[in-house]
Amino acid sequence: MKVFLNAATDLGINQYKGYKNKAFVTIKEDTQSIYLNEDELRAIYDLDLSNKPKYEKVRDLFIIGCWTGLRFSDWNKINKDNITDGYLDVTQQKTGDQIAIPLHPTVEEIINKYEGELPEVISNQKFNEYIKDVAELAKINDKVKKSITRVL
Repeated sequence: MKVFLNAATDLGINQYKGYKNKAFVTIKEDTQSIYLNEDELRAIYDLDLSNKPKYEKVRDLFIIGCWTGLRFSDWNKINKDNITDGYLDVTQQKTGDQIAIPLHPTVEEIINKYEGELPEVISNQKFNEYIKDVAELAKINDKVKKSITRVL
């Protein structure tokens, strides 16, 4: 919010400076990390989804994301030109940082499966919907209790 208010102030649109007060702070909260272990990733990867191509593509992209740590926005940049000597070289969209990630054997298999050109990335909403279905097919359905603190 402060970014927008600063920009509006710089443009002469905003005259109110109260947002710069030290009492106007960002509230931070510790979050719970939810993750899949290697057995669960293997269960997802080993699913036969040949009769469900949209799930198969989403599953493959998800597995690449898990083994590379890449953000959703960086998956669509992967192609043959990014692979050098067992590493995946990517410029991250969010930070602009150039990174080199060692290729996990499963990631190599998936890249080879698509001959270096991965499937087109669908919307984040559809991706999340489909990967939940894939996890259900892989019988990954543990209940996880989450909580959040709301300040009114």
